[in-house]
Amino acid sequence: FVIAPAYALFGDLVNAYTAVKATNAIVMSLTAIPVYFTARVIMGRRWALAAAALSLMVPGMAYTGTVMTENAFYPAFALAAMFVVIALQRRCWLPQVLVFAGAALCFEVRPQGAVVVPAFILAAVLAVVLDSLSAATGQRGAQALGAIRSFAATWILGIASGLALLAYLRVRGVAFSSLLGAYAVTAEDRSRYRLQPISGWFFMHVAELDLWTGVLPVLALLVLIGVAIGRTATRGERGFACAAVALIVAMGTLVAAFVVFANVARVEERNLFYVGIFPLIALCWWAERRLSRPHPRWFVIAVAIAVVGPVALPYGALLTQSAVSDTFGVFVPYAIQSRYGDASVTTALVAFGAVAAVAIATLTGRRAAILVVAVIALFMLITGIAVDRRTDKAAAAAVSISSPQNWVDTAVGADASVSLLYPGGIEPMRVWQAEFFNRSIGPVLTIGTPLAGGLPDTVVEIRPDGGVVDRAGNPISADFVLADALTSVDGKRIAGDATYAMQLFRVHGRLRIAGTAQGVYGDGWSTADVVYTRYACSGGTISMEASVNASIHPTAVTVTPYVDEVAGAPVSVSADVGSVQIPAAVSGHDDLCQVRFHVDPVVSPAVAIGSIDTRPLGVIVRGFSYVPNS
Repeated sequence: FVIAPAYALFGDLVNAYTAVKATNAIVMSLTAIPVYFTARVIMGRRWALAAAALSLMVPGMAYTGTVMTENAFYPAFALAAMFVVIALQRRCWLPQVLVFAGAALCFEVRPQGAVVVPAFILAAVLAVVLDSLSAATGQRGAQALGAIRSFAATWILGIASGLALLAYLRVRGVAFSSLLGAYAVTAEDRSRYRLQPISGWFFMHVAELDLWTGVLPVLALLVLIGVAIGRTATRGERGFACAAVALIVAMGTLVAAFVVFANVARVEERNLFYVGIFPLIALCWWAERRLSRPHPRWFVIAVAIAVVGPVALPYGALLTQSAVSDTFGVFVPYAIQSRYGDASVTTALVAFGAVAAVAIATLTGRRAAILVVAVIALFMLITGIAVDRRTDKAAAAAVSISSPQNWVDTAVGADASVSLLYPGGIEPMRVWQAEFFNRSIGPVLTIGTPLAGGLPDTVVEIRPDGGVVDRAGNPISADFVLADALTSVDGKRIAGDATYAMQLFRVHGRLRIAGTAQGVYGDGWSTADVVYTRYACSGGTISMEASVNASIHPTAVTVTPYVDEVAGAPVSVSADVGSVQIPAAVSGHDDLCQVRFHVDPVVSPAVAIGSIDTRPLGVIVRGFSYVPNS
């Protein structure tokens, strides 16, 4: 709903994508508004503005360049968090009702929002407990009862919402997990819950939050929690502390459970960076109080917790390629490790930075409050630069169609109907990107198995005569077909994407395939085995044209063709001879001919040239040819 106007206003999807990113920048920047009003609960106007500004400097703001729900969930979560904090401060019915409305908005944007209401109820319970503990010994019961009554709207709405949800699930006959999208794995089998792995990932996520916020904001939040526990705290400070603890615990537990049950085995910062608004607001609150330490013993504990978290992170396991999309907060350590190649050096430098940050806050005096906030702003600015550089490289590496991305629409018009044929055995990225940027691409046909990602497609099979049929055996017809260059389509080739080997055919009738290849990456590099299948084949010679790159293969590569697992004559391919033809004699069996080309050796660019590419690469496949028997 948020980005749909961009697609309505621009027929050219490349321009629509640009408009989507502009929309994202505006929507995600709206986070500053609820953050400002949340901060105003516990501080003055100037420092609240500083907190709002810091909320727009988080590494997660880089998601504005993507088409992902992070862009809408960040402001939606900040709005819900504002309602929670105000409800805990004022204790009247309207803010409590608005919490449930904000939670519903969060849930509509992203199923992860399901934790907002349970977190608010937990925060209300914490507020009741702290209120009673702050009262005089003989008045604790009356204080607790009064606090419970002040949250009457919360208890009523919580019970009503729970009953309504149960009724909905019963009427629809579905499980609660069906509402959670990708997070359904966290609710499908409660018997799988184990405290140790979930708690371990929870603390790792919190430690990573401590890292990307720059240690001092988490220290400030711990100081604020220490104040909230005492008797001198304002209702706003106590409410903010309860909200921060409850929402961080609830969100962190959900994400940790997702990591365990989905077996992703990495810190999912992009699912948790929203809670970073709490330590950033706490930092500005602490700065306004001139870095005061109301409870010295608690302050020492807080310092220890804030410093130990980032130092304890296992950087050797965290700093992987998956961090490029999921864990922006580790990009500065990532840059350090890329330079020195040793996780122990990374840990040592992180420890030095954490201790230095705490030293600035504790040794420079109370007048250094502005300096402390400026240091954190500078740190996040540096992190943002690191994120921009690495995501630019990752984006360039992930592009699987060449510019202009809408070349299919340009060739046949946006109103045409183009079927996209996915042969399997190649990365699906170019399929997704081609469809994303071209309105004319409609049906997606996948050979053999469904396309990963859950998008609608039609599974098809190829008959020995080359005819394409669905699983019911019905022939597939098409006007135009988009396929990779290694899939030979019977039709007239009218356009092509030479850089990334995609081609467009005019068919206007039943779809037929002459040949398909498997075992070749999108950039043309092969795996250890390339299998080429020729349809309507009565026998002849199938040849694969191949070459190698001297930087990956400084010595010759041997390619051996196999027909019916019988080896043919091996062919040597080296960089100094250019492209080489590897022929294989075939005889047709039921109109099918198949050759397997085995490549030895295969080499990973990560080993050969120190690249981040860990794929085992064989030869560069230039194409296939078939010459029938005369």
